[in-house]
Amino acid sequence: MKTAPSHMSVFSLLKEETAAEFKSLIDSHGNEWTALAIRTKITHHPLWKGLDYTQYFALLPGVPVLAHWVKAEDAGGKMLADEKWISDLFLSGGSLTDLTLAVRDKDEESRYQAGIEEQSFKLADGNYISNCHFPENI
Repeated sequence: MKTAPSHMSVFSLLKEETAAEFKSLIDSHGNEWTALAIRTKITHHPLWKGLDYTQYFALLPGVPVLAHWVKAEDAGGKMLADEKWISDLFLSGGSLTDLTLAVRDKDEESRYQAGIEEQSFKLADGNYISNCHFPENI
C-alpha cells in the first residue's frame, strides 16, 4: 500500500528521498499505537517539488486493524485542500478470491472480487473490504 499525490508515478517516487522509522503514537483516547512512518521529501518532481509528507501504517496491540493515513509535514507552498491523493493497495496470498471490495456511491453499492485482475476505484467514505468467510468488515 502506498499513497502519493496525483500525477506522481512510482518511477517519480523512486527518485525522491524517502526514510522509514518506527514510532509510538498516542490517540485521543490514550491508546498507544505502533506505526511505521515513511517520510518522503520531494525535490525532483516539477509539480510537487517542496512537498514533504509522511505515510503512517499503524497497529493497535490486540486489535486486528491496520490504520493508514498521510500527514503533510510541509506543503511546499501548495494549497492541498482540493488536491487528489492516490492510494494503491497491492494484495497477494492464497485466498484473495475470498476478499470483496464494497464501493458506495450515493445510494448504490458495487462489489468487486479481489484476486482476479487489476482494478481501479475512486473511494470515498463508507467503503470497506470484507471476507466472505467472516461477518466483520476488514
